[in-house]
Amino acid sequence: MTKKRKTVVRLILFILAVVVAVGAFTAGILGLGHRESGYQDVEFTDQAKVEIYGSGLHLKYYAEGSSGEIRMKIKEVQNMYSQAALRAWRLTSADTETPGIVNLAWLNSHPGESGTLDPDLYRILEDALEKTARGEGYSLFAGPLHREWQDLRYLDEPQPFDPVMNENEAGRLARLTALVNDPASFSLALNAEDRTACLTVAPDAARTLSDLETDAPILDLNLLRDAYMLRIIARDLVSTGWTEGYLYTDSGLSVMLEAEGTAAYGIWYAAGDTAAECGEITLPSPSAYCQWTAFHPEGKRYGYYAVQDGAAVRLRHPLTDARTGGFGDLAMTVSVGCSQEEIVEAAYRGAVLFFQRDREALRACTADWPEGLFLAFTLQDEPGVLYTLPSMTERIAMNEKAGLELRAW
Repeated sequence: MTKKRKTVVRLILFILAVVVAVGAFTAGILGLGHRESGYQDVEFTDQAKVEIYGSGLHLKYYAEGSSGEIRMKIKEVQNMYSQAALRAWRLTSADTETPGIVNLAWLNSHPGESGTLDPDLYRILEDALEKTARGEGYSLFAGPLHREWQDLRYLDEPQPFDPVMNENEAGRLARLTALVNDPASFSLALNAEDRTACLTVAPDAARTLSDLETDAPILDLNLLRDAYMLRIIARDLVSTGWTEGYLYTDSGLSVMLEAEGTAAYGIWYAAGDTAAECGEITLPSPSAYCQWTAFHPEGKRYGYYAVQDGAAVRLRHPLTDARTGGFGDLAMTVSVGCSQEEIVEAAYRGAVLFFQRDREALRACTADWPEGLFLAFTLQDEPGVLYTLPSMTERIAMNEKAGLELRAW
């Protein structure tokens, strides 16, 4: 990848709001369908849009030549991308069944029944179960807990209903958390010989969910769904020769498809209510990157809010710790870089770091950090410092204008 293209990737990925705004304005002015060589937005086909509108999945693809040649190339990749995205979306959906497919929604609505899984979904559930068994804050069975927090986070005025302010909500969350963490509540049996899966829901657990009047799915990939989908889509695109682009999600994940060259990724910090770059890290392609934040990176309120808890301010965001039903209240941003295939592990490791509640726990979390994963993070109580591991300080190019100090953790 040329230096020029690398720079374009970095700007698009990490100053996304500006690029989208400028791109939309320019398209509106020119409005003639003219295409210039460079990275192009690849939209879903009309069929895919119907099912996965609002998924937060995006593809940028590099094309050059005449305007007509570019349009033809993007049309071709659009079809492949839409097929791959539809497949990943349907397999991992916890809410919506698809005829002829045993997905998470089918397992949720057919407890006690075995269904034969697509090989990709079988591998996903194997991995998600293994991560659940680690007991580090992620749970494949935490669907009701995540749905409860999601409903809260998207209220117009969530603060009065936050568990800090509302005893009834605190009680609901406590019951859901206890349910998720009781190994007797739910289980998922996987049979490798015939690739079948069967969800079991204990009668007491079913009664608790009924008492709480929730119809939230039990099996839910929650924090890792986007990462699992990106891995499927990337593999499908690469296996068919579509490698000159990158995937990204609204949740903060990105996967570079190109097999050669390098890509520069911005490292985020909180600049007021929005995310800005305090530095960058360059990774060899094909690479992937995860950016978790305790605030909306574009300054929007939807899905994020803050509530006053005595002298402390508690930030609410998607990274709920299934062990406690709450949040770590320590990390502000976490950036994890990795190879293309490691996107799920990077997202998982970054989330676990976000779950930590104090520095001692955070040090324990990073003590066995995998050598191949880049890590940088900022803390809520120390906003002027960017931390990284001692072996990684020389790899970061700091942006002096941001004014952050780089320290080894």
